[in-house]
Amino acid sequence: MAGAKQVSIAGGPQSALFTTLNGTSYAGLFQVDKDSSLEADHTGIVAAPGTLGNLRVELQTAPGAGTSRTFTVRVNGADSVITCIISDANLNGSDLVNTVAVVAGDRIALKIVNGGTPAASFGGWSCEFTPTTSKQQIIAGANDVGNAATVYGAIQHAYRVFNTNLFGGQEIVSAPGTLKNLYVRVVTAPGAGNSFIWTLNLNGIDQALTATIADTNTTASDLVNSVAVVAGDLICFKLTRTGTPAARAGQHGLVFEPTTDGNMLLLGPAGVTDLVATATRYMQLTEGGIDMSWKTTEDDAECLSGAQTLKNLYVVLSASPGAGKSYTFTVRKNNAPTALTVAISGAATSGNIATDVAVVDNDNLCMQVVPAGTPNVVDGKW
Repeated sequence: MAGAKQVSIAGGPQSALFTTLNGTSYAGLFQVDKDSSLEADHTGIVAAPGTLGNLRVELQTAPGAGTSRTFTVRVNGADSVITCIISDANLNGSDLVNTVAVVAGDRIALKIVNGGTPAASFGGWSCEFTPTTSKQQIIAGANDVGNAATVYGAIQHAYRVFNTNLFGGQEIVSAPGTLKNLYVRVVTAPGAGNSFIWTLNLNGIDQALTATIADTNTTASDLVNSVAVVAGDLICFKLTRTGTPAARAGQHGLVFEPTTDGNMLLLGPAGVTDLVATATRYMQLTEGGIDMSWKTTEDDAECLSGAQTLKNLYVVLSASPGAGKSYTFTVRKNNAPTALTVAISGAATSGNIATDVAVVDNDNLCMQVVPAGTPNVVDGKW
């Protein structure tokens, strides 16, 4: 029986200016991402069979007369039938008719083709995944595996270098369930005697869910082991290497099986550093790519969503705000606050709230952080 649909919240601030203004570029389909000309840097792996569909795209600035941007879902390096075009003075486009079936191990990305010289613009997109079997959320991402011997990275993010700091790679879980079916891929084989090892790390402890790419191989998987998680857990990949492997771009995918069908993990940015202690700032709601900078303007941080219900906001800081000081995190929808708000003050380092916020197609979402009392400069995630 088919499961509940999964709605991505993607695009947004990472897509400023759409870097290839007069040609073709690529971005992550299920991540907030900054596009580039290298498809491999933005490709995630599907870890469960299902169907992709309902692509929606929104630009902050219209392309302009006689110019356009065409958005196409890619599967295994080829165009699918899911596509939409935004041209002239229009800001929105969608394909709510075409769908494409995918299977475990398929690779997905978003292609952007610019016609003429469209105006520079931020952009957001949303796509839906309906699993063939219930309780199957796909989590997909790409990364720069870097050069350090041991690094940590988010399980859902666009192209970004893994972090040498554990907290800098972790994401926070908001619903109980199980992580399983790990797929990994590198663009270039490590070479003889070399390897990459992906290991799921839970609250700082390595788990049995792991996959190794070695020698002349470019793919690996672990379809046997699984890891149970609960709300408030911190998860990430630990990537280790042997020798001097040649690969730079890595891709991965895994499945989250929620305890309650319909619950999905909406994983916030892992690498958010230095909360601004003196002024209100905005950030994309979900994990992103290279540019994780705080925004002074809310519209520059917004991401596009499809219809869904947001609930269970969890926030954690790397250290406390300090006595008489606080940070308040609020999910914003269409430039207005929602009931999903968490204040962390004094000696506390975490907080959460359980409430529901309804979201309809084409709503724009972001996270607002408001400091009070000039709190300590710390890292945060949600």
